[in-house]
Amino acid sequence: MEETDPAITQAKKRKKYIANLPKLFDMIHLLLRQRNCITKAELVSKIIASHSDIVDRSKALFYVERIYYFTVFSVL
Repeated sequence: MEETDPAITQAKKRKKYIANLPKLFDMIHLLLRQRNCITKAELVSKIIASHSDIVDRSKALFYVERIYYFTVFSVL
């Protein structure tokens, strides 16, 4: 029954996405150590290319936005 509830399904997906953030943060950190800047489109492409479980641009954008949110607002 709980699997048919869209709210529960969405919450499980969100929890799984957030659990992957540290690994992606490390990858982005390594990219930025090699280069001083990178465009959002390049970053999304690199995330999709390097993670076999991320095949959707919207999922990659979700990760980029969350990492941005956590890094910007954790500094304030």
